[in-house]
Amino acid sequence: PEQIRASRIIAEISRTEVHKRKNILIEAFAKVHSRFPDTLLVVSVMGTEQKLRTELTELARRLGVEKSIAMVGTIWDHLPSLYAAAHIYCTPSVLEDFGMAVQEAAASRAAIVAGDRVTFATEYLLGPAAKPTPDGRLRIGSGAIAVRSDDVDAFAQGLSLVLENPDLRDSLAEHAYRITIPRFTWESTVLTILNELSVHPR
Repeated sequence: PEQIRASRIIAEISRTEVHKRKNILIEAFAKVHSRFPDTLLVVSVMGTEQKLRTELTELARRLGVEKSIAMVGTIWDHLPSLYAAAHIYCTPSVLEDFGMAVQEAAASRAAIVAGDRVTFATEYLLGPAAKPTPDGRLRIGSGAIAVRSDDVDAFAQGLSLVLENPDLRDSLAEHAYRITIPRFTWESTVLTILNELSVHPR
């Protein structure tokens, strides 16, 4: 427990599917962990997907980071606590029509590093003033960093940028929260629907 409390947690919680690109995250984490040994990756890997779980476990072992990765199963009841404890929420997924996990993490003030195909990150969190890095691998926005899909080095670059810049981390987290709350709450959604119905009654 003491080691975990002293760690900076990078989290990724989602279904265990190939398009989530958890292998990309583990490879990027291995690069990052060599520079920032106080980092811990918490990634969900469901036991029902045994083949992929075995592949990811072997990958972590081969890269020498298996002791710095917590592979968790079904922990949906504990998500608010995990999001709140996360220094960074990172998803390299290449197929997200919305990205609810990113939204939930943003609502918990986690800094977001996401693949450039994660809709919530690119359409809501980046903001209009997002700036690409000179190499074009990253776009740094007000509430997230968007990373070129399937680029391990780019994800390592994005994670490292947040880890080595506490002010950037805090700014990303705060803006992500303010972009998400109160807009994406039940109260706001209900009021939007009621307003629409009053303007366009059936």
